[in-house]
Amino acid sequence: MVLVEDESGTFEAPLPVVWKFLQSPEEHGRVHRQRKGSLRLLSENQVLAAWEQEVEGAAVKVSNRITLLPPLGFAVEVLEGPFAGSKFFNYYLPRGERTEVLVVGDFVSKSLPEGEVPAAVHRYLAEVFREDEEALRRKAGVGR
Repeated sequence: MVLVEDESGTFEAPLPVVWKFLQSPEEHGRVHRQRKGSLRLLSENQVLAAWEQEVEGAAVKVSNRITLLPPLGFAVEVLEGPFAGSKFFNYYLPRGERTEVLVVGDFVSKSLPEGEVPAAVHRYLAEVFREDEEALRRKAGVGR
């Protein structure tokens, strides 16, 4: 396992807006266009997210058990996919009308050499952040 820390960036939206967005399957679910799948509620604050996405030209199944801990963040256990066995936490830090995002976790990959894992994780997190950021900017009615 490889410890990865990623200061993903800062959303131009206050923390309550970010949480409302993250907890809306309709709004948040359609943001990540490459993911076609489902959410299943496991408990009051835990969901199983499963989808199929293209990775290097091949369809790959991914599933995550996500534990929501608002307003602090959420924990993710990757059950299936390129990073299966990884565990990480997304922290949301209120900064007035903005929200800073920090991701910390232990990542593993059966398809990548250990030395390539951090760069692959950073690329993945940057893509997810960019998609969320665009949607939140529209939702909050702010530009950059």
